[in-house]
Amino acid sequence: MGDSNPSEIDPQVVDDLRIVEAGCQTLAACGIRTEFWESFTLLKTGRQAYHAEVDRLTAKRRAGEEPKVDPALIQTLAKIKEQLLPLARQLREFLSKSSGGLLDGMKQDLALVFLMGSAKARQSVARWVSNPGGSADESNLRLKILSRLVDSYRRALLEARMQGAAPPAAPDTAIRSMAPVTIKLKPEFVDDLRYVERCRRMFEKIDPVKGWDIVCLMLMQRDETRHLIDEMTVLKTNGQPGEYAGVASRLRSQLKQTRAQFNTIALPVGVYLTGLFGTFGSEADELALAFLIASSQGRHRAKQWLDDPDLCRGEATASINGLRGRALQYLDAAKNMPQSTRAGT
Repeated sequence: MGDSNPSEIDPQVVDDLRIVEAGCQTLAACGIRTEFWESFTLLKTGRQAYHAEVDRLTAKRRAGEEPKVDPALIQTLAKIKEQLLPLARQLREFLSKSSGGLLDGMKQDLALVFLMGSAKARQSVARWVSNPGGSADESNLRLKILSRLVDSYRRALLEARMQGAAPPAAPDTAIRSMAPVTIKLKPEFVDDLRYVERCRRMFEKIDPVKGWDIVCLMLMQRDETRHLIDEMTVLKTNGQPGEYAGVASRLRSQLKQTRAQFNTIALPVGVYLTGLFGTFGSEADELALAFLIASSQGRHRAKQWLDDPDLCRGEATASINGLRGRALQYLDAAKNMPQSTRAGT
């Protein structure tokens, strides 16, 4: 990344920007011109639809067929323009006159992505453009900071171009699956859920385990977590005084670290999802939340939902429904696993 500060760069954001850059080119080749920030908004508010349409159009072009953009995507783009384009135009004019070093076309495009990409940032922008003089101190400071950040991401994108790197393919993970589908269950994770349930039973009287934390720990540190649960199982009935408590303390410490690491995203996302669904806390909900939180891609999505809660309602609802469906299939498999194959039996 040259001389940019690596800590400023979020790889998930870079991936999104590369996907959007390629998507803009594909849509333009099909007669639909979108500004960079518009395409970024299309992506974050409907990832599966965006990926599917760009992939479909690309395949059509490669086959020599005439690609026509799905009317549903065109309609969504029209709604984005109707809702946000007036402010974006005012912002572009504002940036062209600012002293924040955002005059360059690509820098402006990226600046619009960040400034139009969250409800809070748009509130600031509306204040700046409506009262340039009165908000000058605030806007100048924010834009100087933003200019450095934009430089870092611009370098990342330019380096990817020079290296000839293709935009990242959408990963085949639980996080991408939004529609209820039949999935290929991983037997090892079905077995992991048996371990999780065993851990909860052992802890229920001394330190009840939350719904998502033990699953996150299992997903990130599978071997160590399973080993500790196996140790606890043996020591609970056959251990020397203090041995069981010692192992339990080690596991509780790891769970505490997991909660400390992810509570800043898990708690507000839980509140947001409760608002979306009316209730959120069932066993399947907690497993779906664990799938989301344990993945860097999932945490990235969740942050975007929280940054733009109203605009991302549909994306968040569809994503969590997909994860709920996956969770229900895994929970059903774990409960109906033949007795002879269950962990610890």
